[in-house]
Amino acid sequence: MDPVTANITLKGKDGAVTVKATRMFFSPNRCFSFDGSEEEARCFELIAEFLSDKPGLALYGIGRFLTSLLDQLPGLLSNVKCIIDDAPEHGQAGFKGLPVTTPDKLPAEIETVFLCETLAIRLNRMRQKLGAGIEALDPGLLKSIAFDEIPPRAWKPFVDSIYPIDIPDIEFQPGQDLILIDCPSRNMALMPNGLAYVHNALKETGIKFQTVDLDIILYHRFHMYRLFDAPDHIIANNGYEVPEDPWLAEYCEEWTKAKLVDYFQPEIEDIVSKLVKAAPKILALSLQACNLAFAREIVKGVKKALPDTLILVGGYSCYQPSIGRRVFPESDYMIIGEADLVIGPLVKKLAAGERPTNQNGVFSRFDSPDYVFKPGEAPQDLDSLQMIKYDWVKSLDLYRNHNHYRLTPIIASRGCRWSRCNFCAERLFWRHRSPKLVVDEFEWLADNGCDLFMFNESDLNGSVENLLDICDEIIRRKLKIRLSGQLRIHKSIDRSFFDRLKTAGFISLRFGVDAWAENTLRLQKKGYQRQVIAANLKDCHEAGIYTEVNTVIGVPGETDEDIEQTITEIIACKAHIGRVASINPLVLFIGSVYWDEPEKHGIHFRTDKKGLYDKYPSVIPSNLWYSEEPYIDEHVRQDRFKRIVLELQKNGFDLSDYAKKVVEDVKSGKGAEKSARPDADEFQTADVQASSAINNGALQAERKEYDDKRRIVFRFGNEFYGTEDTGQISAATFADGVLATKTTGQFQEYLSIQARVSRYLSRSIEVLRTEGLGAFVDKVGKRLKPTQKEHFVLDSTGVSGLEKNYPIAMHMLNDGFNGYNIIKAGSGFFGIKHGYPFDFEKADTGQTEPGVCFKGKTVKEVEARILASLNK
Repeated sequence: MDPVTANITLKGKDGAVTVKATRMFFSPNRCFSFDGSEEEARCFELIAEFLSDKPGLALYGIGRFLTSLLDQLPGLLSNVKCIIDDAPEHGQAGFKGLPVTTPDKLPAEIETVFLCETLAIRLNRMRQKLGAGIEALDPGLLKSIAFDEIPPRAWKPFVDSIYPIDIPDIEFQPGQDLILIDCPSRNMALMPNGLAYVHNALKETGIKFQTVDLDIILYHRFHMYRLFDAPDHIIANNGYEVPEDPWLAEYCEEWTKAKLVDYFQPEIEDIVSKLVKAAPKILALSLQACNLAFAREIVKGVKKALPDTLILVGGYSCYQPSIGRRVFPESDYMIIGEADLVIGPLVKKLAAGERPTNQNGVFSRFDSPDYVFKPGEAPQDLDSLQMIKYDWVKSLDLYRNHNHYRLTPIIASRGCRWSRCNFCAERLFWRHRSPKLVVDEFEWLADNGCDLFMFNESDLNGSVENLLDICDEIIRRKLKIRLSGQLRIHKSIDRSFFDRLKTAGFISLRFGVDAWAENTLRLQKKGYQRQVIAANLKDCHEAGIYTEVNTVIGVPGETDEDIEQTITEIIACKAHIGRVASINPLVLFIGSVYWDEPEKHGIHFRTDKKGLYDKYPSVIPSNLWYSEEPYIDEHVRQDRFKRIVLELQKNGFDLSDYAKKVVEDVKSGKGAEKSARPDADEFQTADVQASSAINNGALQAERKEYDDKRRIVFRFGNEFYGTEDTGQISAATFADGVLATKTTGQFQEYLSIQARVSRYLSRSIEVLRTEGLGAFVDKVGKRLKPTQKEHFVLDSTGVSGLEKNYPIAMHMLNDGFNGYNIIKAGSGFFGIKHGYPFDFEKADTGQTEPGVCFKGKTVKEVEARILASLNK
């Protein structure tokens, strides 16, 4: 997300000059590197001077900041009443001669508390622990008392975000039969609805259990650190540059790499330590491609300390019985497929001390050698499952991206009704929920602040009638929500179908087109002709719904003529295609028809098939298989893929970030399977796994790298702006009093602030009394030494214009509610009176005229406030 910017027009004697600036904020963590530098020492000195006359002063947080502050300025101790710490070490009663207490036991004389910390997340927690009536200060006060003294590296572009928020601590309760965790990384900050169904199933068992979503906690910790505290580039000690947002889908493969997972080693060690202390009987984990490596590190640590703790796993990586426990051999029990009806009976036995064997739907290390797997019971009536409510968190507001984006998954069906596409691994029995229960869930989630939903399934229109009934129920209840999902191309849907979807709130749909030529449509058994593709896309687009498409290249039997027809057909539909969401050379997945019956489709292997299937039980690398009639190997697939992508780019098609990552992987020779199934390496033999194992402890920190940018920092009111355009300012001649610079008129600037005069006078008397005249003269000389830093204070009388650019996503939800538009902007909902412009900053801070704007956490809350105002 881009930072907030502004065009600031300054008055000058010779005319006006417009400066393009970026809004900046002061980062204490970037300011204090504890490197003993002179500028850092000066910052400590300024803080001590400011605190020296504060009444009832306490210092909060025993650590590096407190130690450095008092070591450099021991005189501050004389004004400090006590030290505060959350957990005084070994009942620590004193620190440097001062009493130590906890935040909940402050002496009555304490009026001011200085937080000796620089990390934003810790500062936020410390403030929450202090009671009312206490003045809480932190190193951020520097920007108010002496912003011109702040080192350049401490200024960071201000990016609007949801932070600070209350991020839960990672805590595990003792005495649990089972602790269920989900490890990084899922896609974005999505709610884990699969985990939620397992959580609901566990609630029916009567065992003692706790669910902890580690993924969402670490997601917010990472982004709060990145946005408030981190250097410009987060570089691990081994040189690995951490992506700006590792949780995006295009970075899924990164989570299989030791370098990224080891960056989180301090968090992993903390999690392991707390799990060991809690000592659950069972540790349960939900596994999928992007969290296997992280989960493995946690399990290894727990098992080392608690060998008797049982490891139970399930999830998307555990749906194929032919792979079984090979995907995660550290497990004691693995549930294969849907866990709703299997996990309850199993964990009740495990919690009671039993070690069941040969269970339907389960693999375990206790099974007999001759055990033949049998599927477990799966719910046939999805309506019998309780609605998921994610009740392990205090508020669903936790499930938001750092940039306010909030996409909420919902399940209306499971499996795929068509289940005939040869390349697809998701050939599972299809069932659906009743429209009423689906919309009940929509309404409950909307009442909790959600408004953008994604149907988390592959065959949304498996029953056209059921989908339309869902839409009709949404319309009947007048829910103002936005919807997206994935549809099959279908010959029985038309413009009227899409019009009803649009009325219900659909804003985007992804079509699994996959094949575009008549021959490849037949080869892939798609069940429709190319004319239907064009008609569906056109009808959807003209109904006002954004369209995305998926495409698969290189299936057995495909010809060069098919590629030419594919290009022709896609280009012909360009006007009705918003984006190519996914384009992949064929990947040989387990569970697909091509995997199960390769010979039937002319697929051959470079080496022994059985050996390959043993070594690669999930996906066969693209260079190890080929098809005949005609001959297609990885080079042919790549060449055809590149031809299509080149034509798409030439014709101006938009590709999703995920599609761009696939293109990058294919062009670099990695093979499409690296993006499609990044955990492929995890399924190799033990010797290969060992060679890529994580080197624990190799990464415990990061290198701090800052952009080498020279900025002029402005203060305008209570905000700060930075600009690199020094030439415009230095060349301009401004009216007197418009700008004050540090390099012109030291005495005038110091004497312009009364509080600063008082502090310097007190400090001067103290230095003369305790250190003598020589020391006083030396310190004054250092303070008046010219510096190359440039800082300006903008007087409002010298500013003729300030135009802010607030990069906030806004969406219209209702343009006709009693004379108001209801929109979603940032994380809030707003009702704006017709005829009035929407200024996000004023609306968000309550600075609009009475009756013009109403803000709420949900649409219903905004509507209620509008009605209350109209009824007055």
